[in-house]
Amino acid sequence: MITDNYCLEEVDGVYYHRILDEHIEAYKTLGDIRICVPVYNTVSIRRPIDLTGVGIRKINKENTIRTRFLDRRENKSIISEEVRNADIVVGFVPSPVCDLAQKYAAKYNKKFVSVVIAYAWDILWYHSLKGKGMAIVSHLGTRKTIWNSDYVIYVTEEYLQSKYPTKGISVAISDAVIERHDAAVLERRLASIKTNAGQKRLNLMSIGAVDVRYKGHEEVIEAIPALLNDGFDVNYYLIGAGSAAYLTSVAQKFGVESRVHFVGGLPHEQIFERFEDMDIYIQPSRTEGLPRSVVEAMSCAVPVICSRIGGMPELVAEECLYESGNIIELTECIKRIAASDETLARQAELNFQNAFSFRKDHLAAKREDFLKNVILKNGL
Repeated sequence: MITDNYCLEEVDGVYYHRILDEHIEAYKTLGDIRICVPVYNTVSIRRPIDLTGVGIRKINKENTIRTRFLDRRENKSIISEEVRNADIVVGFVPSPVCDLAQKYAAKYNKKFVSVVIAYAWDILWYHSLKGKGMAIVSHLGTRKTIWNSDYVIYVTEEYLQSKYPTKGISVAISDAVIERHDAAVLERRLASIKTNAGQKRLNLMSIGAVDVRYKGHEEVIEAIPALLNDGFDVNYYLIGAGSAAYLTSVAQKFGVESRVHFVGGLPHEQIFERFEDMDIYIQPSRTEGLPRSVVEAMSCAVPVICSRIGGMPELVAEECLYESGNIIELTECIKRIAASDETLARQAELNFQNAFSFRKDHLAAKREDFLKNVILKNGL
C-alpha cells in the first residue's frame, strides 16, 4: 500500500492518525499489508491507532519541487523494493509517489489498484502560485496512472470517473463511511426543528483546516451580514486546526467577528455532538472529492449546503447547491433552506435517508467483493 495523502505521526513507538487504520483494515482482504507512508514525530488531534502486524516503510512526502523532482532517490529505492516484493500494489491517488509505484508495478508485472480520492488539478490550483504550475504536472501524471491501472476504485459515482477514466476494471466505492445510523437522531432533529419554529435561530457549521484558503470558509462569513439584515440570529462555527488570522480579518472586515466562532480541532466523537446543535452544515470548498464531513452531517439528519464542486452534487439536493464563489447565491440558498421549517425538516429526512448507502458494513461488503475478484482473477 502506497500513500503520501495520509501521514502517520509517531511518538515513542505509538502511531497516530484519524482514519488511516480504517483504510488499512479495508484492504486486508488482499493479505498481509505493508505500507509506504510519511511518518512524523509529532502528535496533533489525531487518535492513536493499532498497526500491529502491518509493515511500515517511511517515505518522504513529495509536496515540493525539490522532493518531487530533485531528491527522489530514497523514495525510488524504497518503492521499487516494496513493489518488487509485493503481490498486489494499492495506491491512493492523486500522489506522485503512487505515480512512481504504478510505473514500477508495470515494470515488475505486478497488479496495481488505484484508489482515486480527489481531483489533482483543483487541489494544487487553489493552493498557491507554485501550485498552479504543479497542477498541470500532477493532473497529467494522475491521469496516466489511473488510465494504466489494472483496477480502479473511485470514491465518487461519476465525478472522478469523468476526470480520470481508466482502461482497467473499475468500481465506485465511497471512502466516506458512517458507523451509526440511528433513527433516534432523525426524531431528535425533527423535534428540534418544531421547537425552534419561527425563532429564526441559525447555527451554521463547517469542518476543515481554517488556514487552508480553498476550503472557502470566508464565503460563509461574507454571507452573514445579509442574513442578519433578514432577521436571522446567525452564528457560524468553524471546526478545524490552523491559524484563524485570515478568517478573523475577514470577519472583522464585514463586522461579524462576534458571530464567527473558531472551535479548533476536535476529536471525532465531539464533532458528532456538535452536529446536534447545528441548523445547517455548509461545505463551501473550492475543491473536494466526496467529503466525509458532509456524509457524517447527513447521517445526523443535518440539512447540508454545498458548493457545486467535485462529488458533492452527488450527495445533496439541487436546491442545496450553489456556485463556488457566488456569495449572493450562497446567501439565497441559506435563506431558502432556513426560512421554512418544512424545508428544514424535508432536507433533514432526505439527508438521513441518503446517508444509509454510506453505512460501513454496506461499503465494506462491496469493497471485499471487488478485491476478492482481483485475487481470483490473478490466481493469488
